[in-house]
Formats: sequence, structure tokens, C-alpha cells
Amino acid sequence: MSKKILTLTILFISLILNAQELKNVNGWYLIESKNEESINEQNNEGYFIKDQLITFEYVKNIKKVSSKTRPYKQIQLEFDKAGSLIWEKITNEYALQKRQICFVFDNQVITIVGLSSKISSGKVSFYPDNYDLEKLYRELKIIVKNKK
Repeated sequence: MSKKILTLTILFISLILNAQELKNVNGWYLIESKNEESINEQNNEGYFIKDQLITFEYVKNIKKVSSKTRPYKQIQLEFDKAGSLIWEKITNEYALQKRQICFVFDNQVITIVGLSSKISSGKVSFYPDNYDLEKLYRELKIIVKNKK
């Protein structure tokens, strides 16, 4: 009888744990591919979202920017002083390792970026790969505004 209760309890706990969806806080994360080809898949199945690097807690400003090297607008996040130091350290460390990071919003990978150099400006610009730029900009702007 106690074996059945223990088995049912373990089964119940397993069902609850499997039913819970992993929630990632909005921000930048380190990612790791499941295999060599899968890193460019934008469906959360080709890679593992790993360590959280920096959250919106450190974003002080957001704007849309155009680039001379890219023909489309991007979203630019500007970090506060503490966030700038964290971002510089992160980008320096992971650029040396040629690692890739991703921006997560609303528990969805928005873009994947390969780091190739340290970013000491305290800013990061990106284009959402699978999300409407204008909609994302409006939603992120509200988050930054409500933080102040």
C-alpha cells in the first residue's frame, strides 16, 4: 500500500513539474546550441537558453535607430551606469569565447547575436528576428517608462 502511495505521489509531482513552463525574465541570456546546425533556429528548439546575463532592471533608455551598415531600423537599449559595467564585462568575456547570446521577451527568443568584441558604450542595438519591430518597441518602451 505505501509503495502505491509513494509511486502515485512521485507520478503526481512529475506531472506538475512537467506541466510548468520555463519562464525567462525579459533580458539577455547566454545560449548553447543542441548541435552545430541548430543555433540559427528561432523556435526555441535548436538551442538551450542558459545563464541570464542582464535584465531590464538596468535599462535606462530605449529608442529606434538606423544604421549605415544595415538597411533597417533597430531597437537600441541603453543601460544605466551599473548595467553598462555589467554589459561591458559580459561582452568582453563572451566575445573572447566567440559565444552567442539571445534577447528574450515575453518568454520568447527575439534575436540571437554573436559576440565578436567588447561593448563599452553601454548600449546594444538589435533587430527582432521573429517579432514585429514596432510592436516590440512600444512594449519595451512601456516597460522602461514604468521603471522610472
